[in-house]
Parts: sequence; C-alpha cells; structure tokens
Amino acid sequence: MDKEDALIIFEDHIRQLEQEEEEEKERARRRLKRQQRKNREAFLTLLNELHEKGKLTSMSLWVELYSAIRADVRFTNMLGQPGSTPLDLFKFFVEDLKDRFHGEKKIIKEILREKNFVVEVNTVYDDFVTVISEDKRSATLDAGNVKLTYNSLLEKAAAREKERLKEEARKQRKLENAFRAMLKGAMPSIDSGSSWDQVRKQFEKEPAFINLSLESERMRIFKEYQLTLEASFAKHLIFSLESSSISVWSCRKIAYNTAHAFEHRGDYYVMIAAYAERDVSRAVLMADQEEEGKAKKEVRVFGRPELASKVAMFQRKAEDHERKQKDNPFSGRWDGSASSALSKDDPRYGHPEEGSKTEKRGKQAGQLISSEVRVLCENLHEFGTEQPDGTRAITFGELFQLYTSISNKVVGILLRARKHGLVDFEGEMLYQRRDDGVVIRLLRPIAEIHAEMGYDPALAQLPKTTPVLLGGKTAAS
Repeated sequence: MDKEDALIIFEDHIRQLEQEEEEEKERARRRLKRQQRKNREAFLTLLNELHEKGKLTSMSLWVELYSAIRADVRFTNMLGQPGSTPLDLFKFFVEDLKDRFHGEKKIIKEILREKNFVVEVNTVYDDFVTVISEDKRSATLDAGNVKLTYNSLLEKAAAREKERLKEEARKQRKLENAFRAMLKGAMPSIDSGSSWDQVRKQFEKEPAFINLSLESERMRIFKEYQLTLEASFAKHLIFSLESSSISVWSCRKIAYNTAHAFEHRGDYYVMIAAYAERDVSRAVLMADQEEEGKAKKEVRVFGRPELASKVAMFQRKAEDHERKQKDNPFSGRWDGSASSALSKDDPRYGHPEEGSKTEKRGKQAGQLISSEVRVLCENLHEFGTEQPDGTRAITFGELFQLYTSISNKVVGILLRARKHGLVDFEGEMLYQRRDDGVVIRLLRPIAEIHAEMGYDPALAQLPKTTPVLLGGKTAAS
C-alpha cells in the first residue's frame, strides 16, 4: 500500500469518527431536550396536583405558593435549564385557568338558576359555595373562578340596590316637592310666625300631606320653607335699601336689627350685609372703626369674632408664600438680592427646608427603602440554608424567582443591603441567568437586624413609633 492509499484510508476513517461524534452529540442533545421536556411536564403535573387540592387557583400568586413549590424536586429539576422557567409555566397555568372563567361563569349561573338562588348584597360567600357544590358540575370548576363569579354577581347586586335606592330617593323628592307646593299655595298663606300645629290641622287631609308619611320629614320641610320666607324677606329688604339714598352704615344697622328680629344674628346678618354692600368679601372681612381720630376696635366680622383668627391665619400663609417665592430662583418673583445662599459648613446645606414637603417625601423614601431591605433579610433568613459559620445563604437564581412577583428592584435592594454590611456576594452587579449560581449570604442574625432598625415582629400589626432608618438615624433626625 502506497502512501496515497494510506492517506485516503486515514481521511475516510477520520470522517467516519467525526460523523459518529456528531451523531453522538445529536443524540445527547435530543436526550437533554427530552429530559428538559420531562422536567417541564413533571412541573406541570405538580401544578395540577396543587390545583386539585385547591391550593392553586386562577387568583393565586407565585409568592403565595413558592414555599410549597420550592420544596418539591420537580421544581429543583427545572432550575438552570433553558426555555420556560417555573415562573413562566406557573403564569401560563394561571392564565389558562382565567381563560376558563367565562365558560365556568355560565355553568355557575345555570346552577343558581336551577336552584332558584339569587345573589343579594348581603349574600355571604360560604352560602354561595354551598349551593354551587351541591351540583355535580361543580367538580370541574376552579375555586378562583368561583370566587370571581361571586364577586361579579355581588357587584351586580350592589348596582341593583343602588338603582333601587336612587329610584326611592326620586320618589321621595317628588313627594317633598308636592308638600312644598302645598305649603306655598296655602290660603291663608304661611309666614315666619306660623306654628307647625296650625299648619298640620290645616293640611292633614290633603293628599300631599298624607303621601309624605313621616312626621319628621313634614316638620323638616315646613321649617325649611319658613327659612326660605325669611331669606326672601331679607332680599326684599336689601332691594328696598339699595333703592333708597340711606348710607351703607345705616343699611348695615337696619340689616343687623332685622336679623336680630329673626333670631338669626349670625348667618342672616352676614348675608344681608353682603347684599347691602354688594361685596361679600367686604361683608366678611370689614372691621368696624371708631369715628375719625379714635383707635380701631377689635376686629369683629359682623357678629362672628371667630373668623378674625382665620383671616389672620390666611394672611400669614400669604406672606410666607411670598417670601418663599422670592427665595425660589425658578419663580417669576425671585429676588436675587433677597435670597441667602448657605455655606457648605452650614448643617442645613444640602438638606431640604425643615417642615417642607421635600423633607417629608425624603423621610418617607428612606423608611420605604429600609423596610424593603428588612424584608429582603427576612426572606434570606427564612429561605436560605444555614452555613457552618452561622450565616444563611441562598443562590441569586432562587432569590430572583422568589422576588419576581414581589419587587422588580431586588438587585438594587441587595446592593443597598451590602452597603450597610447586612449581606455579601461576589461581583459588583448581578444579572439573571448569568449569575443564578452566585451565593448570597446573610451576615448578621435577623434579630440583630430587627433591633438595629427598631422593628419588633410581635408589634408589626400595631401602630409603629418613629421608624429607624439604615445607619441608626430616625425619621425625625
């Protein structure tokens, strides 16, 4: 055999080996895909089992079932493989349950119609479920869709009740208007001095009186009608005063005496004085003065001295706003000479003005971040695995799965927690998929973290005192 033949045979052998290697790789890829498909099918079986037990419904959230799912090996086998994640399959499963809502709602309505059961505003959910469960068709219904159907029917019942009350109110207004028309057309006419007993004897046989069955409503409308008569008299008085040549001061004096006669020294006096002077703001804010050369009296807002303090309060607010506008360079009233810049040594430098909305929002943001960091540490403590050195650890992939439905800022919270020495992990930044295997360690006991933040789990449901922010600062500092 010459060298050329040997080379040809060698090349054929190499090509055969390469082909066998490619075939083996292809078989390995198919085996891996088949195993991944089996893992997905096994996880879907797990979801079906949870659904049959009533734990998984169309209203379920990932965070609610994560504790039960993560303990199953069918969930662990899904971690790290490409394609749909456990969270994706969970969402698809829940969406499929939601897509069944309209069909199952029709079945529920048919069951209720056959049972002659009507959902009212006061129908409780347990009674609703009891009626549904008596029918064999309820075995295939999703518990979440049953709850959604109950809520939908309850909303319709509330709408019917609202419409019924609206119709009753319309009928009541019609009866009240008829009663007012009866009072207005009374002969002899009713005046401000008429008593209810007299009016009652006069109209007790009238249809408008009988149709309005409640005595309290009759008396209320009668008193309102008398007040209307008094107001009409006051307006007539003002028209007469304005048509004459008497002074404003005399007009105010007559108005005061008229209101006093009506035994309404407050509101009617203000109203009449406002009509007389054709200026409501002057009628409310004008101060009585002595004759020329004498000191001013204490401000009296037409027999209502309590308004004087309110006037002063609004004046102070206006002056304070004017001062702030002069210090604000973005305001059209900014006065550069009036504003004073703070030096860097001033403790107020770089901080919002005390008592301002900016300061309040900053404190609220600090409290929110601190609470998110605390919740992160609690999750690490609860779901992490205890290490030999006493710390607890969890992979970023598991933590990200846990946090997907809780917060989209998990990486930012981790960085904030590491800055304050609460957790530790390798690298400057964490990315999904790439860093799923990175271990995150909780460095301090959860009780110590709670104590530093001023958080007591036993009092979590009670009103909290001043929250403690990260770094030992309080919200008030």
